[in-house]
Amino acid sequence: MREPSPILRRLFAVVALAALILGAGLPATGLLDSQPAAAADASRFDPGLIITDENFYDGSAMSASEVQSFLDANNRCGQKANCVAALKGNTPSMAASRYCKAMDGRTQETAASMIARVGAACSISQRTLLVMLQKEQGLITSSNPSQYALDHALGQSCPDTAPCDPAFAGFFSQLYYGARQFQIYRVTATTGGWNYVAGRTNNINYHPEPARNCGTKAVFIQNQATAGLYIYTPYTPNDAAMRNLYGEGDRCSAYGNRNFWRMWTDWFGDPTKNVKSPVGVLTEMSATEDGVWIGGWAVDGDALTSPLQIKIDVGGSTSYLTADQPYQPVADNFPGAGPNHGFRGLIPGPPGSTQNVCVTAVNQNTGTDQSLGCRAVDFPARVSPRGELKDLWTTVRGIHFWGWAIDPDAVDASVDLHVLVDKTWYVVTANQPYALGPELVAGANYQHGFGAVLPIPAGAHTICLTMINKNAGTNVPFGCRDVKVPSIADVSPQGAVQSVTTDGRVINVSGWVVDPDAAAAAVPVIVQVDSQWYRWSADKPNRDSLATFPDAGANHGYAGSVPTTPGTHWICIYYLNANDGADPAADCRQVQVPQPADQSPVTRMMGAYPAGKGLAVWGYAFDPDALDATTDVIVQVDSQWFRWPANLGYAPLADTYPSAGQTRGYYGEVPVAAGTHWVCAYAVNRNSGADTKPECVQVRTP
Repeated sequence: MREPSPILRRLFAVVALAALILGAGLPATGLLDSQPAAAADASRFDPGLIITDENFYDGSAMSASEVQSFLDANNRCGQKANCVAALKGNTPSMAASRYCKAMDGRTQETAASMIARVGAACSISQRTLLVMLQKEQGLITSSNPSQYALDHALGQSCPDTAPCDPAFAGFFSQLYYGARQFQIYRVTATTGGWNYVAGRTNNINYHPEPARNCGTKAVFIQNQATAGLYIYTPYTPNDAAMRNLYGEGDRCSAYGNRNFWRMWTDWFGDPTKNVKSPVGVLTEMSATEDGVWIGGWAVDGDALTSPLQIKIDVGGSTSYLTADQPYQPVADNFPGAGPNHGFRGLIPGPPGSTQNVCVTAVNQNTGTDQSLGCRAVDFPARVSPRGELKDLWTTVRGIHFWGWAIDPDAVDASVDLHVLVDKTWYVVTANQPYALGPELVAGANYQHGFGAVLPIPAGAHTICLTMINKNAGTNVPFGCRDVKVPSIADVSPQGAVQSVTTDGRVINVSGWVVDPDAAAAAVPVIVQVDSQWYRWSADKPNRDSLATFPDAGANHGYAGSVPTTPGTHWICIYYLNANDGADPAADCRQVQVPQPADQSPVTRMMGAYPAGKGLAVWGYAFDPDALDATTDVIVQVDSQWFRWPANLGYAPLADTYPSAGQTRGYYGEVPVAAGTHWVCAYAVNRNSGADTKPECVQVRTP
């Protein structure tokens, strides 16, 4: 589509050489032997990868202020109106399209702002646009740009075979439509019928003039950005052009794409190196019977502190590792990244086969995934024992474990496991039932399971398990683990009695308790006062338990009251164990219960329910400082009032209040109509104290 701009079309004439080299930022004298201080190295030029897609299409590469600083640093023109560093103009609004976002029009917008905004709108790097301005018209370093050069700044719509299209004249139009053109190439890469396509070998002319018979070069174009450059300027440099990188080649030399690569390199560094995509090194790829060990490091340039995902493809099967392991050289060479960017892991692969293994660092933000390499890997056949340690745990009885083990080249035999606990050896044979044996190893039967309980004393221990090979192959370790065998005390309920108080009538007890090997359950709490026993549940909120058992939750508290009488009493608190362990006594102490300050009656309405043609009410009442007398109870049913003596038999009261005796109950029936009724009862005080507060319930009678 796009041929070289007018300046490049005249590159091949000797008279135009000075203009070309001036465009590279060189002085007008000594053209052929002058080079920048940081000259590009022609040996690094790859015609199939002139620039990466990431670098070419990075619309956020430079802000307007950064572009302006770049123009000022390279300004040889001063502040004249035609100088790009000082250029201003009115810009139109541009509607959104498939290729560019919408842009608002502005008055007297600077060239730097135009470059920055067009790059952002069309997702073309501002660096790309700066290089194109220099490559096409030498505008960045020109000391006095012509109006023609400004109007055709990117050579957009200026074919070799016809005059430039005036519809696209003007500095802003050239920027916008030139950037848009590269996006058209990109969006329609497979549908536009372009002469140059990424991902295949393309025959590219050396020179635009067929009469010179300069021939073509077969170039495998690796990416879309490079394909776009060839569509825009459809020539590749020959050896002569590359040997004289900053000057003229021979009669078959073309310079456009060479100059693009050289100018970018001089100004911004290697265009084929991504700064926002991951970089890394594959340091290990070694096959075993169990798979292939993959190791290395990777870091993402615009996500330095984030661990990358490493994708591993083994013959079409994909696995992932995370690059989050310590690797100090990353911290040393990537400031701010930290050391945790290493990775290593065992990836499964089919034994006895050769597979292509490819490792890719997965990009996080802007940029693209980066290959760390592909290799053909020979996976050895499996002849060493196969197995799995399904579980290993400890109890007060010792160390428990179970699993399976099969030797592939001795499937009829049982595999022995050598188990080392500290300095003591044990042998466990895998000859127990395991239903999956035939599915795991061809030819195996159902008798390849193992399990054991080793009677190891309480304390810290190290256990190591190894499968012993029978024929070809080697012993295979399951590895070692540090374990702690608990004592009886370790797994018995643990807690604290936090408070024991009394007001003369009741003893109040509170605390918390957790059973370590049943931490989710509420522990039963037994409270004994003299010969009376009470059972509570430790299921109330109490955050004090979190200090010792942070994972058990906060609902392991208990609190309650038991009735008592003045005098000396023994109170003991016990916790009931759930699994391993024992029932510990949390606390036993004597409690001196004083005479209660309040000598008011003790009463409770035990029930109110329909009976006969009315309802029945019953309960108990006694007056602590008038035990030789009967306590009266006032019963109110709606607006009716009754006074009943509490002198009926109620034996359970003596269990709680021995001094009260067994004849402190009351009972009565009250005739009422069908419906809902309020029933209240309170005890009448005799000596010190006061009448009790009413207890009230609603009762519905049929």
